[in-house]
Amino acid sequence: MNDDALLALIEQWQALAEQAREQARLADARDISRAAFYQGVMKTYQNAAQDLRDLLMPEAPPAPPAPDYVLVPESEAAAVLQRAGLFARTVTLHPDHVFSAVFSRLQPITQETRLRQLSDADPRLVIVDQGTLRDTGDPYIDFAFGES
Repeated sequence: MNDDALLALIEQWQALAEQAREQARLADARDISRAAFYQGVMKTYQNAAQDLRDLLMPEAPPAPPAPDYVLVPESEAAAVLQRAGLFARTVTLHPDHVFSAVFSRLQPITQETRLRQLSDADPRLVIVDQGTLRDTGDPYIDFAFGES
């Protein structure tokens, strides 16, 4: 079988998965067991298509190595937050030396302002991630300390 035929088969399985998704949606209110059956059919077609796609597509280049962050005591991270004028509800140190600071969503400050104040508080600081927690909506900033 050539690659074009296999790609066509992937498209066919994706179409069948979409049909099963629609059948599950339609059956959802009427018959829970029928909806579960079509959900299983949909996932089977999706998984088969993905497995075949993985075989056909070239391997992705290896991910770059994770950056090495400096291990800093939690007290120093807390001091940087204080210097920045930020009041975190919790500060957690992870094994990769990244800190997660969670703030109350009720604080009258924007996330952009928090990020700017934190970045300005220490030149070694690296913002790794930021956003809001799914379950509570509280804003968070993940940060670490790079080499000086």
